Amino acid sequence: MESKNNKRAQLENELDIITPKLKLALRELNFYASELDFQLIRSLVIKMVQRTQYEIDETKRTRILDFLNDAEEDIRASKLLYEKGILSRSVFSIQQSAEKACKAFGLVIGTLSVDDTSQSIKHYSPPVFIKILEDPITEDVFPILKKYGLKDEGKNIANLKRLITSKKRDEFILIEEEVLKAFLSLIDKIKEDVIPKYHSESSRIKQVFVKHLPKYKREIMDYDMGEYLFFVTSLYVIGAITFAHEQSTRYSDARVATPKDYTPDMPIVKVLPKLHATMEETLKALREYIGDIQR
Repeated sequence: MESKNNKRAQLENELDIITPKLKLALRELNFYASELDFQLIRSLVIKMVQRTQYEIDETKRTRILDFLNDAEEDIRASKLLYEKGILSRSVFSIQQSAEKACKAFGLVIGTLSVDDTSQSIKHYSPPVFIKILEDPITEDVFPILKKYGLKDEGKNIANLKRLITSKKRDEFILIEEEVLKAFLSLIDKIKEDVIPKYHSESSRIKQVFVKHLPKYKREIMDYDMGEYLFFVTSLYVIGAITFAHEQSTRYSDARVATPKDYTPDMPIVKVLPKLHATMEETLKALREYIGDIQR
């Protein structure tokens, strides 16, 4: 198996080869005038080239589908437990769903290896989210949020990242309802505002790139940055606001909260219906995305 460094070197070599054509495409687009615009275009090219080089072997494909199937089963369990009033286990099940979905996504885009999901990552979810956000192919998320006027929400995600890597993870257990809703609203803004705007620009970019880079027509036309933004934002936000509940939902000797504290008045319980709906939508889109890659 080739090392990540070798794959990166191949990618850089491929980009060097197509740079002259890329410059022609940029001139034809005319709207290229800022670093943010370049981030959008650079993102498309890098992911398009990586798509031609990254292969999912049978072992990884099996692990991806196992994680996705388990995530879907967990969300069904969470909804049933919520309806029965078994609230602590409902919260635990949605935390597990987010963690497994994030692992599946990390395997699909190459951020995580099979070993990562069974050894270094194990059952502690924050490293999954951090590895995906820090990966070079995700570095364009924040510039795009800023470009479309979501600067404050971008900071919210950055704040989440700082908090989940600190020793204050228990703060997430008792986080206020309004704060939870603010983070969840970011997913809606991505879906309702950013994605439609990005698609309007993406279609122009794709047409010009196909003209100058016909070799990659299939990869260019199949790639959907808006869909990618939705996955990253949804999985990261839901995962980050639920990960701290992994132990307190199950153990009576947990430090900050115990299963009996998960009442209808607890903030995380109040937003469970929204979490269920968002997670179901994310899993459905993720399964379609994985199916496209496997074809």
